[in-house]
Amino acid sequence: MADFEVKDGVGIIPEGTTIISVAAFKDCKELTSVVIPDSVQEIGALAFAGTNIASIVIPEGVKQIGAWAFQNCVSLTNINLPSSVLKLESGVFKDCTSLTNIVLPSSLMKIDTDMFKGCASLTNIEIPNSVSEIEGSAFSGCNSLNEIILPDTVTVIGSYAFENCSSLKKINLGKTVTTIQASTFIGCESLEEISIPDTVTEICDFAFSECVALKNIELPESLTVIGDYAFNGSGLTSVVIPKSVTKISHNVFRDCLTLTEATISGAVSKLDYRLFYNCTSLKTIVLGSGIKKIDADAFNGCTAIERINVPAKKADYYKKRLPENLHAFIVEQ
Repeated sequence: MADFEVKDGVGIIPEGTTIISVAAFKDCKELTSVVIPDSVQEIGALAFAGTNIASIVIPEGVKQIGAWAFQNCVSLTNINLPSSVLKLESGVFKDCTSLTNIVLPSSLMKIDTDMFKGCASLTNIEIPNSVSEIEGSAFSGCNSLNEIILPDTVTVIGSYAFENCSSLKKINLGKTVTTIQASTFIGCESLEEISIPDTVTEICDFAFSECVALKNIELPESLTVIGDYAFNGSGLTSVVIPKSVTKISHNVFRDCLTLTEATISGAVSKLDYRLFYNCTSLKTIVLGSGIKKIDADAFNGCTAIERINVPAKKADYYKKRLPENLHAFIVEQ
């Protein structure tokens, strides 16, 4: 541990120290607290990882905290970060399973990869207006997080950012996000409400997969692409695909067991492989005039279909594209 030592459970860092070195106290189980002198400007990667530190005060003047600096500090319950902190590297608080509260500095520009991954006790966090990017898996596995509001400054949310946040009920995505990345909300089984801004153009693969409490979602008119399995296994009861959408990938609504009505219009030209596979409650389908190809398995397992609404004089057109077992349900509007 270089010039650092532990005495009676307290980490001793000499006055005048500017950098707490990489892995300085790593896996030091007897460490329960530490006093960081005001001279410190940087905390190195893995500096306190795996220790039993319960709380810590980061002094004003610290500008950077390295990757995994507090990873697996399972006794850490809260921490305040000063406004001087400009950069938190990846996984800084990963697997801090007792962390319930943290105040992020107003100077922070990015929440890095795995930042709070596995912080199962984190119930609340305020994202400052300085943040423009939330990277992949940043809040993955934060099982106690129930609501989050993103400021309008956030333009990028990475893949798996909120994966398996099983208590998350509500999220506001702000007004500047353009893409909901792959698996961003996968496994958020309590998610009931999400506000998608009209800046979003793409919902990527598995984005809302297994969101079983999500009954309704309003897709913005800016949306053009919906990726594979995007709503697979979700709790949607109805869905309207806006006219702006040009591509809907395969298995998008697979296993949406409570889905009863689906409307697809506008520029969509193809209904892909197993698009509505096993949607056993789907009764009403509304199709627009621009669909040129329907995969033979698009509606496989949809055993409750009662009505397929198509535009006037389009019944024969759709009989050529839909499987024969669905022809009886085609109704011109």
